[in-house]
Amino acid sequence: MLGSKKSGLFAQKLIPRTERPLMTLANDLLSIGSVSYYFAGSIGGASDRWQTKIFLHNYFPLLADALFPAEWEVRLYGAEGQLLWCQSGEMTGAPATVVLDTATIPGLDTYGVVFVHIKGHPKEMVFKEQYASVFFTEYYVPGTQKKILAHSLGGSLKATHYAYHATSTSWVTPPGFRPYLFLANGCDFQDWCHPRCAQARVTFINDKKQKAVITVPPFGKRACQQIDLFAREPKLQAHLGDRPYQIEVDGDNILPKPYLFETNGTHVFAEHL
Repeated sequence: MLGSKKSGLFAQKLIPRTERPLMTLANDLLSIGSVSYYFAGSIGGASDRWQTKIFLHNYFPLLADALFPAEWEVRLYGAEGQLLWCQSGEMTGAPATVVLDTATIPGLDTYGVVFVHIKGHPKEMVFKEQYASVFFTEYYVPGTQKKILAHSLGGSLKATHYAYHATSTSWVTPPGFRPYLFLANGCDFQDWCHPRCAQARVTFINDKKQKAVITVPPFGKRACQQIDLFAREPKLQAHLGDRPYQIEVDGDNILPKPYLFETNGTHVFAEHL
């Protein structure tokens, strides 16, 4: 029985709907999902045209060890933060996966932000607390074996202003490769009023402990930037060389886990910071 302590660890987070009739509405509003990036064209100046598959899985039955229906919503935002595409649907109570492919969606920018909200809706039970959505993306070049698998960026987005800091170590840019950094504005995924409030400082610390800094001016809500790092700072290539280096991102309202994409036009290395 759904909600029984014997039906999975997740069941303890559920209570009968009759006990809290307004809780479903409140949690749907507060549990606003998660995000990632999408590619739908030539990235980093290479001839390859990347696409993105978005994998949505109804993981609630696995957590509750019982049938557990769910609803989902996906929004794709362009480089300037504009909403370009939106779709929603339902999943049965059994574990199930929905796959969406940017190659079948017209009118997208070359890159942008993916917003996903997976909402569990058992008929007789409701959640006692807010929850986050988890999904996966696969970046691929059609007709080739080039694929990169990535996960969503973590817990629910913050709807208010916040400071951001991330550190990532042991990066290397091999000779002939060029790094591109993807940054997005994490504000206003609930359509509340926010200004052009995202800005960042990206610090590169080489193996000699020397620092080079790139400043990213403020940019708009939900907007996404592809930063050609060597073009933005011409001395950066010599500063990094082909030795390991550290990246630090500090700023305001930056979407968690910026994405670093390195390519020589043929091969690609990419990962969240």
